Amino acid sequence: MGYLEKHRQRLSFELKEEFKLRDVLHVVGIPESSYHYHIKMMKKVNPDQGLEDLIQSIFEENDGNYGYRRIHLELGNRGYKVNHKRIQRIMKKLGLKGKKFWRKHASIVLTKVLLEKLRRTLLIVDFILMCPIKS
Repeated sequence: MGYLEKHRQRLSFELKEEFKLRDVLHVVGIPESSYHYHIKMMKKVNPDQGLEDLIQSIFEENDGNYGYRRIHLELGNRGYKVNHKRIQRIMKKLGLKGKKFWRKHASIVLTKVLLEKLRRTLLIVDFILMCPIKS
């Protein structure tokens, strides 16, 4: 449901107190069945509320560094068996996104590669300098 649809629903809900429901729905442009469906959905209890609170707490405990994969593992460690797709969906709904970070050893690996290339180059230069020049 887009922003415009939500705005229409909210507007029709507010205006029904002053005017007839059919007139309000006609002006707003919403079918009556859709209106009643959304009212019914608003009254419905969220079955994932406990899990949402738990995911939110795990995310905040770890300063927002955990994505859905780590949260899935943490829930497993705490004894909850939850599908990773469900965790992903809930995190998207709550607007939770783990921070991206660089691996610390990547720069060390690059430095080792550069040092190895430098050593090879110096060995070649040393070898060339050690060879006598024939005239």
